[in-house]
Amino acid sequence: MTTILADLEKSPTPTEKGQYVLWQDFDPRKRGGILGFVDDLLERLVCDRIRLHWIRDFVTEFPLAKEGESRTIHFPFRAYRAVIARMAALSDADATKDPFYPYRGIGSFTDSRWPHIRFDVDFDNRNGFLRLDLTPVFSSEPQ
Repeated sequence: MTTILADLEKSPTPTEKGQYVLWQDFDPRKRGGILGFVDDLLERLVCDRIRLHWIRDFVTEFPLAKEGESRTIHFPFRAYRAVIARMAALSDADATKDPFYPYRGIGSFTDSRWPHIRFDVDFDNRNGFLRLDLTPVFSSEPQ
């Protein structure tokens, strides 16, 4: 079951697992702009073991495990294109093979904070197709 949260004030607060700030508490001036937001986003995916599906003004978080509920959060569209640009920059060479790159791509990347986790990204930044899928893939070996 998906819970739709209409207001940013109703969005869940960060867990005790991390000090990241996301969704309703994000202030780009205090968090290092979009780079800080993306860092917090990746930390949330890792710590809470969730994947992300973002379409326009709504972000849906899905648990990686079969148990648990997904939740959809309203988040202003103004940050979407900046996040997509950052995902394109972080993605490996596979993303650049798409003829619509940097407007569309599929790729992966790692973050030095978590060498055993690969982030798979699938994004589309063309009008009418705007979406981002971001999934952490956990492994016993460094990626």
